[in-house]
Order: sequence, then C-alpha cells, then structure tokens
Amino acid sequence: MDPCVVRLAAMLQATARSLVGWLLLVSLWTTAAGCAGTQTPPDRIDRAPDDFAVAVTVHGPETARADIDALPRAYRPARYIVEPDRVLRASLGPGSDAQTFPPQTRRLDDRAMQQLWRLVRDGRLLADGHPGLVETSLVGAAPPNRRTTEVFLSYGETRRYLRVFTDRDTEFAAAAVELAERLGDLAWVPE
Repeated sequence: MDPCVVRLAAMLQATARSLVGWLLLVSLWTTAAGCAGTQTPPDRIDRAPDDFAVAVTVHGPETARADIDALPRAYRPARYIVEPDRVLRASLGPGSDAQTFPPQTRRLDDRAMQQLWRLVRDGRLLADGHPGLVETSLVGAAPPNRRTTEVFLSYGETRRYLRVFTDRDTEFAAAAVELAERLGDLAWVPE
C-alpha cells in the first residue's frame, strides 16, 4: 500500500477520534453544568411539588383536659401528616407526638395542597437560616409546658425539621400557628 495513503488514513482516524472525543467531552460538560445548582429556590416554586409532604406536631401545655379544650385549635396538642398522595392524617389530644402515626382522616384536593404549599412557602418555613431548624435527633423533645410546634417538610431532596416556639410573637411563630390552624380546619377539628 502506498505510504501516503497509509499516512492519510492514520491522520483521518486521529482527527475522527479527537472530534468524537471533543464532542463527547462537550456533551458531558454541558450535561454536568445543566445539573449542577439547578434546584429552584422554594420561594420561586408556584405549585406544590408532586412529592411535597408536611407533618406538624403541636405540643400544648401539660394541663387538664378541660384547659386543652379551651385553647384555640392551633394550640391544642395534635399531630397532622399530609403525605405526597394528599392523604391527611390527624391525631388530637394529649399523647399526640412526633412518634404518632395517625389514622387517615381524608384525602385533600389539589386546591388544599396548593394552599398548604403557599402557607409553607410564604411563611418562610423553608427559608435558609430559619431559627427553628433542628437536628432530627431533637425532634419530639419539646420543652414541657411550652407552646411548641414541630414541623417536618419534605420535597425533592429537601428535608427540614423545625421547632417553633409559638408562645413568642415572631413571624415564624405566626407561620407555624397558621399552618396548624389550616391543618386543623382541613381535619375538621372543631374551633
């Protein structure tokens, strides 16, 4: 075979290999760049994500049952869980804590799920640096005789555990109380 043809064939193979390698490198780089840092901040998500879930535990003061019934609905001991499939579970009264898995109360419609998402989002319960952010090992260890609401939030890769003291006058306490009030309403808890 002619040495010029062999040399030309080798150059074409090298060029083809480097072109394929270059295209592969560019393709991988664009895919990686497209994946990194693309999680949308929660305050920019208009609709509840499909995997959105929330659990709220309201710890009330350890007092007589009659005193608990006199409390506003958002301050009565309760455990509410809303699963991604829109099932609302509710347990009411003393003994309802973070370990309680309540029975199914009802299935929420899309409107109710969107309202819950907006309460969580607009109440800044997903905000970075939320003062109530706690480690998972501390969930359920609420101080006695202190109005406390624990909130677990989940969507996508985000998991948040919050402990909010609702006997304080803060925007975060107001958001937790409003969320507990709405869940109590959805669970048909009398006022």
